[in-house]
Amino acid sequence: MLRRPWFAHDARDGGVAVRIPVLNRWVLRGALEHFRSRLAGGGADLERLFPPAYIDHPGLEDEYQRFMHEELLTSRLAAVDLLRDTIDTKHLSAEQAQAWLQAVNALRLMVGTSLGIDHDGWTPDDLDITDDDDPRLAELQLYGVLQGLLYGLLGAITPEGFHDPDPEVLGFDPYDDDDFDDDDFDDEPEDDDPEDDDPED
Repeated sequence: MLRRPWFAHDARDGGVAVRIPVLNRWVLRGALEHFRSRLAGGGADLERLFPPAYIDHPGLEDEYQRFMHEELLTSRLAAVDLLRDTIDTKHLSAEQAQAWLQAVNALRLMVGTSLGIDHDGWTPDDLDITDDDDPRLAELQLYGVLQGLLYGLLGAITPEGFHDPDPEVLGFDPYDDDDFDDDDFDDEPEDDDPEDDDPED
């Protein structure tokens, strides 16, 4: 199967080349607008974005949240804004890629909390969705896209020692070209792929 990753490490500057299909950019853009408004308004589905530091000490926890919540919120909003403003780019600097990673993971955590995903080893079958009209289906599809983005970014930022995720865990194969038209992808850079070159002895 032909595999075309959505992200690729750029060894020239340590940045990331971006090749996300147009449809997925559109989905992500809409999700970001909703997520930003949810961040500003607060809610139970955002609890994983502001985890407690002192579970057994309520007094210390109150102080921690009082001092740190606003700082964490500001950082997450800045990352969301950067992702929104650069969503159509073909290249990210290393710093921008880290901000994308933060924003995508935060959005993934919110959607996962809404779906009831709270443990490692989770698979889509755990939701037991049998009806095409189930309102959770759209969220599950968004969660799969976010998982693909997250793993793709991690693979591009840390190309050494990182392995692609199992499509059975994602619920879809993010690199399956059969799901997208070639026109949905940005043109790939003409640079030779270093993996195609055999290392010299």
